[in-house]
Amino acid sequence: MSVMQQTKRIRLLLVDDHFIVRHGLRSYFANHRDIEVIGEAEDLEGAVAICREKSPDVAVVDLRLRSYSGVDVVHALAEASCCCRCVMLTSYGSEEDVHNSISAGARGYVFKHADPSEIISAVRAVHAGRRYLSAEASAALVNYTRSSSLLTERERDVLRLLIPGTRNKVIAGILGIGEQTVKGHVKKILMKLGVQDRTEAATQAIQRGLIRPD
Repeated sequence: MSVMQQTKRIRLLLVDDHFIVRHGLRSYFANHRDIEVIGEAEDLEGAVAICREKSPDVAVVDLRLRSYSGVDVVHALAEASCCCRCVMLTSYGSEEDVHNSISAGARGYVFKHADPSEIISAVRAVHAGRRYLSAEASAALVNYTRSSSLLTERERDVLRLLIPGTRNKVIAGILGIGEQTVKGHVKKILMKLGVQDRTEAATQAIQRGLIRPD
């Protein structure tokens, strides 16, 4: 018996609401003898049902599903006492997306535009008990941590109000602080984010996932 035959295959669950994506992934994984796709789900309920029935080792989860997010799926699998480890496979990579996924318990984060071999590497690494973040995801997580630790809660309050273009006097009234205090907060926000003006600060806050616009 060969070494490959003796090695237990990685039992994989695919969670994506697009059939063509699941079909493509299944076809690709079929070329790797150490991986076996044992189920597909298009939503959270289906993922939980398959996990309870078939106990996959790893779940490859899309971040954006029709009714739920991939983060919801990770939480649901944990609450259902499913022991499979999750890898996020997505087109989205804001700092907040990566942070929320890892905080929820995902062990891997890779992008759909990545070389397919990286997806295989992520599945194998996560199955082995390691964490796997693509270079882009790793950088996003570092930036999120750095920005989050730099901005105070009050500065975040001011930043949220900067996004719709609220004037300093109005911000002061909403937050119950002086207008000069608001100006001071804005100055610190610009410095910490490394931007030149309020508009750029608002844009960076949204692009980097630091603040979600209402």
